[in-house]
Amino acid sequence: MAAMAGPGPSTTAQALLLPGQPIPSSLIKDKPVLGNGCYEQGGRILSSVVGRPRRDGAVRLIPAI
Repeated sequence: MAAMAGPGPSTTAQALLLPGQPIPSSLIKDKPVLGNGCYEQGGRILSSVVGRPRRDGAVRLIPAI
């Protein structure tokens, strides 16, 4: 997968997360707003679907279907 050039949404291209796996710390800054596909439990932000993490304002997962 080609890397995006210039400013834009932050995506970890190689990461395909399964439900319950933690979101990469590179996408979590301060106290992020959680979007679709993730939740917080025990102070950690976790995936709730199979997908690729992305930060575009809120942290969310893009389903890999």
